[in-house]
Amino acid sequence: MSQHFCSSCNRIRLTPDGNLKPCLLSDQEYSLRERLCAGMTDQNLLNMLRQ
Repeated sequence: MSQHFCSSCNRIRLTPDGNLKPCLLSDQEYSLRERLCAGMTDQNLLNMLRQ
């Protein structure tokens, strides 16, 4: 990588298969699709995103 941008990055990504990826340089992902299909409420989803 020629220019490091991590310190100023404030974006999250949603993959086509329903996973939330908080960092492009990490393999860490959170399955939003599974949580929403299990009945997660909008408020709980917002709380999760804030964390």
